[in-house]
Amino acid sequence: MTFIQIIDVTTDDPEGLRAADARWLAATEGRNTLRREAIYTDRHTPNRYVAVCEFDDYASAMANSALPETARIAEEIASLAEGSVGFTDLDLLDVPIDRRADVVRGFLDSVRSGQLDRALYDDDVEVQMNVPFGLVRSHGPDELAQLLRDAFPYGSEVVTERSAATDAGVVIEFAARTTTGPDRPESTYSRNLVWLELAAGRIRGLTLYCSGDWDAATQAEQLASARA
Repeated sequence: MTFIQIIDVTTDDPEGLRAADARWLAATEGRNTLRREAIYTDRHTPNRYVAVCEFDDYASAMANSALPETARIAEEIASLAEGSVGFTDLDLLDVPIDRRADVVRGFLDSVRSGQLDRALYDDDVEVQMNVPFGLVRSHGPDELAQLLRDAFPYGSEVVTERSAATDAGVVIEFAARTTTGPDRPESTYSRNLVWLELAAGRIRGLTLYCSGDWDAATQAEQLASARA
């Protein structure tokens, strides 16, 4: 379960705060258990800064706290702070809404059907598809819909998939098996990595890297040559 620790500091030396954090990150590289750290400034309260530190779970956060460097940075932060430093510990309870999860599901449904869900895309969506023999660019949902029809005219089976959130959107890795024709049993296999940039919950940028279409013989050759 995701665990969040929020550190609340008021200081007139934000650069000193960031420098201390950078030294801690460098000193604990490969040993700290942070999944993600983001530092915010309070728009309405001058000199107030909040660090949001995300961990896999409470146990990993406690392991991070036990590092000797963590105790030293806590002393540095306290010396820079005006007043006391605030700490808030949060366990994830529920995720009532996650636009990125909806985007992942909708994008993969489009791969399966070969049909574009226009509600997912910004009217000015920019697309770059990096394929083995070139770069394909398009602009707007209409051009993307045509690319999708060309790539998956009879739909496709998503064989494997996984995704990860980014600051600006989501990255999806998926493998697909695509039927080559309505009356032909043959199919091709491809491995893909796509970065979706989001704005207001809609896709405004799509960058895809594709292995190309492998027939059965190529797939067997590639998988046989891959290290276990």
